[in-house]
Amino acid sequence: MTGLRTGGSRLHPADLAGYLAGRGVLAGLDAVDVSVLSGGVSADVFAVQSGDVGVVVKQALDQLKVAATWQADPGRVIVEADALRLAGTIAPGSVPAVRDLDPERYTLVMERAPEDLRNWRDDLLAGHIAADIAARLGALVATWHSATTDRSDLAERFGDKTGFVELRIEPFYRSVARKHPALQSRLSALSERLLASQVCLVHGDFSPKNILTSGAREWVLDWEVAHLGDPVFDLAFLLTHLITKALHRPESATAFRALADAFLAAYRGTVARPIELPYLGAQVAALVLARVDGTSPVGYLDEPARQRARRIATAALAAAQITPDNIWEML
Repeated sequence: MTGLRTGGSRLHPADLAGYLAGRGVLAGLDAVDVSVLSGGVSADVFAVQSGDVGVVVKQALDQLKVAATWQADPGRVIVEADALRLAGTIAPGSVPAVRDLDPERYTLVMERAPEDLRNWRDDLLAGHIAADIAARLGALVATWHSATTDRSDLAERFGDKTGFVELRIEPFYRSVARKHPALQSRLSALSERLLASQVCLVHGDFSPKNILTSGAREWVLDWEVAHLGDPVFDLAFLLTHLITKALHRPESATAFRALADAFLAAYRGTVARPIELPYLGAQVAALVLARVDGTSPVGYLDEPARQRARRIATAALAAAQITPDNIWEML
């Protein structure tokens, strides 16, 4: 059973009514309805409804809920709260509002999503593919990147990359390098460049599973890997998920590529900094390999798709230069 590194005990559904009342989040005599939310490995997450008050409670864990040993500092929830507040200030309505932060129990309480918002990953896996969503997301992440570029005042809040190392560099780059010794120098160079960069606020988990959408509105969740870093990582992370979904649904590969193109075009149209495409392509290849051979592989790929992803990613990383277009062509 996973636990907390320090501080208070792990919360359970029966605890939440009293806990939230004690924190001043809930008041009155309304009944409290609690449900356990699934989909994440790094935290226990609960939806709580009491009268007209709806919140999501997220308690960060030190041992993630995966088969392998994967530990991370639960203090990352404090960074997540800071990032949510900053992102919401830059692009109002794009993230849930923070209702409470308990740093002693590593617990964040956020606004609950409106019922009409759907998880974008679920839509994509079901074959509901809309390029306009990708374009809005490209413009949105570019807005966040642009507004936080070269801001020295953010270094104290987001300059520590401990969470990024524990949740991305170690499980996505270093663990994969140990399984692919021939690619070790390439993967090491890519990860070291990410660690050296402090350009802007990076989400760190910009994935369809963390995006809720409805009509022309998107919410971006799960900012616990947020850090001052390299904007290319957010672009590569989303492109990787579109590629793995194209591997899962090869009949929709052209549509997924159109999503990727729309995302990058909108990003380029919003941010002033040019994209170094060979560097972006190499990061995408590294992350595709991580999604089959890293600590947390995607669960929807069957073995033939996993083998195909591995072949494409290793070939791309072995190339002198690779762009995202090259990788799509390999698909």
